[in-house]
Amino acid sequence: MHCVLRAHSPPAAIQNHRSLGVVRPFAAYRTMVQGREAPVVGNFPRSEELLMAEFLSPTMAVVKVRLRLFNNIMEDHLNLMKHEGRWMIYAKHFTRVGSA
Repeated sequence: MHCVLRAHSPPAAIQNHRSLGVVRPFAAYRTMVQGREAPVVGNFPRSEELLMAEFLSPTMAVVKVRLRLFNNIMEDHLNLMKHEGRWMIYAKHFTRVGSA
């Protein structure tokens, strides 16, 4: 599952609880993420936990992960689809659940 969390499909959408239905296109999300310093540069420890994985079919799944991002604990709900033999993230909903 580790590699799945690093690959988004081009049409992916990113949304959090504050977006109120406004979906951030993957291109805008990628620009935002690429423009910030990596957590490792600031000596922030890495923490990732798979909380749930449910396979809806041989080509569709829903995954819930908890991770540390800087000083935040985040939970992501990821909609995955298997495309050309690879699991890809097609939608990501996330929320901050606490401080690290």
